[in-house]
Amino acid sequence: MIEAYLDILEEGRKDLLIPFLKSYTAKERHALVPVIKKEERRLDKYEFRGNGKYSRIATDEQLWILSVSTFACFGSEDRKALQGWTWRAYQDMDEILEWHCPSWFSSFIHGLKDEEFLPVPYLYVLDWQVKGYLSASPELLAAILPMSIYVKDDKIAHSFNFRPQELEKNPVTLEQHIWHLFEYPTIVNRVERFLSVIAGEKEQEKWMGVIQRLTENRQMDRMRVLKESLLTVNRNFNKTLTAWFVDLFLLLDPVEEELIRLQDQLFSALSSVQSKAVGAVLTLFKKLYAHPDFRTADFIAQLSVLFSSEVKSVAKTALSIAEKIAESAPDTRQDICIQAINIFLSKDEALQLQSAKLIRKYGDMDSAELKEALFPYTEAVLMSVKPLLHPWLTTAESGLVDERGALGLLEEEDPLQFRLISADNRIPELKDIEDLIFLAGQSLDNNEPYHFDLLPAAILQFSKEITGETIAQLEPAFLRAYKANSQWSSGLGLFDRLLAAFLISYSGYLTVQFPEHASGLTKLKKQYSIGDLDLDSWNRQIDCHLFDPFKMIFDSVLEQIKKGTSIPLLSTSTHSPSYIDPKILVQRFKAYQEAGAEPHTMDVQLALQRCALDDTEEALGMAQSELRGEYKDLMIYFLDKGAPLSGEVIHPNWWLTATILRKEGQFPQALKVNAEQEVLQTLVKGEFEWKASLNEYLAYGEYNYETGKSERYKAWSPEILVKYPVHATKKRAQYLFVEYFFEKELQEAWETDVPRLIFAFPNHPDLILSSRINQYLKISYAESDGLRALTKMLMSLRQLNGELSPLGNLIVAAGMLHSDKTVRGYAAELWSERVGERRIASTETGRILGLLQRIEWAPLKRLTDLMMSNMMGLSTAHHMALEELIVALLSQLETEPIKNLKKLLEIYHELIALNGSTADLEKIPQLKTWHITGSLKKVVGELLSKN
Repeated sequence: MIEAYLDILEEGRKDLLIPFLKSYTAKERHALVPVIKKEERRLDKYEFRGNGKYSRIATDEQLWILSVSTFACFGSEDRKALQGWTWRAYQDMDEILEWHCPSWFSSFIHGLKDEEFLPVPYLYVLDWQVKGYLSASPELLAAILPMSIYVKDDKIAHSFNFRPQELEKNPVTLEQHIWHLFEYPTIVNRVERFLSVIAGEKEQEKWMGVIQRLTENRQMDRMRVLKESLLTVNRNFNKTLTAWFVDLFLLLDPVEEELIRLQDQLFSALSSVQSKAVGAVLTLFKKLYAHPDFRTADFIAQLSVLFSSEVKSVAKTALSIAEKIAESAPDTRQDICIQAINIFLSKDEALQLQSAKLIRKYGDMDSAELKEALFPYTEAVLMSVKPLLHPWLTTAESGLVDERGALGLLEEEDPLQFRLISADNRIPELKDIEDLIFLAGQSLDNNEPYHFDLLPAAILQFSKEITGETIAQLEPAFLRAYKANSQWSSGLGLFDRLLAAFLISYSGYLTVQFPEHASGLTKLKKQYSIGDLDLDSWNRQIDCHLFDPFKMIFDSVLEQIKKGTSIPLLSTSTHSPSYIDPKILVQRFKAYQEAGAEPHTMDVQLALQRCALDDTEEALGMAQSELRGEYKDLMIYFLDKGAPLSGEVIHPNWWLTATILRKEGQFPQALKVNAEQEVLQTLVKGEFEWKASLNEYLAYGEYNYETGKSERYKAWSPEILVKYPVHATKKRAQYLFVEYFFEKELQEAWETDVPRLIFAFPNHPDLILSSRINQYLKISYAESDGLRALTKMLMSLRQLNGELSPLGNLIVAAGMLHSDKTVRGYAAELWSERVGERRIASTETGRILGLLQRIEWAPLKRLTDLMMSNMMGLSTAHHMALEELIVALLSQLETEPIKNLKKLLEIYHELIALNGSTADLEKIPQLKTWHITGSLKKVVGELLSKN
């Protein structure tokens, strides 16, 4: 059978294939599957034919034979392989289906509906349905119909003819099926973009023109088309498809009487999430509101939602219509005025003024209801707008001043006492082996960053309690580890893979230790032998030295376990996200002291890096009374900033790390640091210089067809660059933990690794941020990977409890200007939280923003929009901090106004009115120059008039 099949294939005998296949049973045909797969791999590829040309090895006849054979011999489980025949042999399916129509045929064809372009034409599916081979669902029919008006040209390859008459071949198409286009998401709005349509009337060769002509010819009911087009806006279609149906509705240009009949659908469209649909309906209502049958009450009921819209044009248009209704219908004025109050949630001055003028014109001065409705919005009303609302705000504002005064007094006399560690962020201790098994099961799920450190420490803690019987309970964790290191996933970073490598190495130890209980572990090792990554093979397979210190700590854990000891690691976090209680650190040092053992140097350094240093008095007393020798001298020097270096320095790297974390700016003479070690000198200073500048590069211009090249011209890119040291060719014999982060070649890490890298230095995050900023925040936009990493950086900084570091402040400021809305939101949220806790210098944030705006690193509009939506109306403290930020920003600007400066000055004007302050001419002397600039004259004049 196989030899006969290969002969048919080799000779391309299409005429012999179907009789050949029909002569065998389904089971016998299935035996050809391996042969078909092998021949497809051999023939369905391209090879060089000379003269720079490639062509497929297989002939058209051979491809057809392979396609039909695939359908006749394969089962439904081979879905991917089956898709090939649909492209090459659907024209001949009738002959095949007469003798071979498998039970899965209908479901398989339906499965194709999710493809971008379905390979089976609409008329073929229609014919197969008539013959009973399948029952086409509305979704399938909607998916394949868009291609039905484009027919392949017989002469010109890959070209199509526009044939709308294809829709008239079967009455059911226009009677039923075409309406499914309005009910299910399809490519009807863009199908022609990807086709080479033979020249004709291009604008008419589209679905929208087809539907328009069908309604004009009364082949489709016009009112139904209008109605269905409106209903699509609430059917969860994507933005572009929804917009297409809105355009179709507008193209049909419904007259007034038609619109009145469609009011149910029009009002329903106002609740669409797509702003284009809402805007289109409101535009129609501007002409319709005066009609005697217009449902005015229904429109007023929708105003609260429309006025709360984030889209300014929606709120503005709705407000204009409401004002016209109020003018012509006095009985609606009270309701409209109350609804117009929702506008004050917007920080847009023009909108607020328009709303306030409406209320002032049509509102009842003595209305208690209006006063009560306006009261909760008092804080949101801009100062320039409040005079218009004075009759309704008088009572409210008097109470508000007292509240502000009380708040300001409270803030001065009752400062927050913020601690790095407390009961609130204590990491739960593991009490028994069951806790260990539970932790092992979730350690690779990225639930908590500290699970990475906690699991090896817990295995070490309970290593003597783990027996052969325990292995079966840990097998799921070992399986996860093998999968993590054999199936590379974007959701797992190198930290996760290092933890998986540790677990795989530990499983190897258990296999040797408990061979009679380790059959499952042996099976796992054989199953995942290819690409096996454990601690022994880590450095051979992973070329990234960032993780070397962590690997060394894991190696030390395995070494302890093999020796039968279980002295706890020093560096295991006690408080989230990664802090260590200094008292517990002293106790851990004492455990090594009593055991006469020495901790691994990387473990010591990581422990010092994570130690909480805001309240060390009790821990210092414990170190003085309970520790001896170098442990005692080191911890006294580390915990007491006033203590000099004393005692014998046996492990210089421990002391160097302690000195860097003391942030005193220089090393003690006793450490004798080589002045040529630029990395160490920079680290002890603890400051990383950065600049925002224009970087020159050659940009691409227009393509020159004569030279075959694009023209090049000089351009400048605004960039942030942090200066950080890298190791010279001659390296120190033994690195500090932190020195691994300053290799000459940038050490790449996955975005999921960013939090754990930062949490290795919770007291000094700039040590890791210095190199990552250049990677993720050099420019004001980023690709997906960099965007996720930047988001992780902001989220990590938010979790740290200490004061925001200098580079942390740079990230927050630059984040406020970033192109991504989520990044801007995180930056504003971090600023807002730190202002509330009084742990951020807003003047420094503003200074950085000013430096970035001097080189136009990003549009200022991003910042002003963020201020209006996320940073105003929070509290008096936030208003004062935002004023400080803006003053510092403006002080950095040149006298030549930058784009959108007017909006920033308007916000500044609003803030000084709220805070009862005046424009700071000493810090912003540019105001006098800006005063003579036409577009800024009014707002600057108002600012100067306050002085």
